[in-house]
Amino acid sequence: MSADWNWRKHTGGPAIEFQGYTDFSSMTPVRGLVRETIQNAFDAQRDGASGPPKMTFKFDTVSDTVRDKYLNKKLTKHLEAGLVVKRDDHGHLYESLRDHTKGTWIEELTILEVSDRNTTGLNGDITKTIAGWKPDPNNVFRQFHHAWGVSDGDTTRGGSWGYGKAVTPFASKIKTFFALSVRDKLTSKKPDLDYSLMGQSIIKNHHLPFKDDLWLWHGYYSIQDTSPGKKDLALTSSELTEVNQFITDFHILDRALTDDDRGLSLIIPYPKDDITMVEIGKEVLINYIHLLLSGNLEVELIDTRTGDTWNLMSSNCLLWLDKKDATHGALLGW
Repeated sequence: MSADWNWRKHTGGPAIEFQGYTDFSSMTPVRGLVRETIQNAFDAQRDGASGPPKMTFKFDTVSDTVRDKYLNKKLTKHLEAGLVVKRDDHGHLYESLRDHTKGTWIEELTILEVSDRNTTGLNGDITKTIAGWKPDPNNVFRQFHHAWGVSDGDTTRGGSWGYGKAVTPFASKIKTFFALSVRDKLTSKKPDLDYSLMGQSIIKNHHLPFKDDLWLWHGYYSIQDTSPGKKDLALTSSELTEVNQFITDFHILDRALTDDDRGLSLIIPYPKDDITMVEIGKEVLINYIHLLLSGNLEVELIDTRTGDTWNLMSSNCLLWLDKKDATHGALLGW
């Protein structure tokens, strides 16, 4: 069974929606994205890794065929209802990308890949979508994909309260993203690795045209478990052929099933216009210069459209602050 976009109907009770976006009203999308993703990587450092957490922010474009495959009608009919009809603040951004008379995309698909390495990946039981009576701080998968506004983790660490996950969809013009992780394989009795692939679209509760049903504010790119009692449980895809095709389609590097490639890759379709290499570089330096200087973080910025690659690490991070250094600081426009 292949993954695809799935939404669930609201089945009663209060029509609650995710309010986490409001927590970032005073923070730019690029600042929130940089701070949260690096904080998460730093919290998820892997013991015995070959180096400190390494972040990659890569801009790329993919083919129209790939765009239409992953951003298909199963997704767009809900985006139309949850963004445009509901007058969401991203509605006009979505409309600028679509020809609504033809029901087709009119903009090529630009993506931002945000990947971390030397981390643990999204470990945890994918079937445990709801917190039990006993919190499980080791189920990072549930915390990332299902824990909205709460956390089972250690709340004394950075990035633990469950609202930070809003920054990823908020960085997209269509409030949508995909998450691919290399992680521990739970079914193995010996150390082994597995993939998890799941996407999310976080919009508003909405009605589809000519239908009375209320659909929930979150949809998943997932496999649906429709067995009795599962209530269409959203499960990750780990099927190798499908995951490898996803990796190929989105040009993701270094996500093989090896310890060196363990970690998380986020694919953000149609990143907002103010999320650029320059702005990402500035936010990295402003917020994490201490980790760079101490050798506890490395950051790579890539734009495959221009061929640019910038590296920020302990050996050169101060040069990026020097406006007189034309190969570093001047590129950031200090």
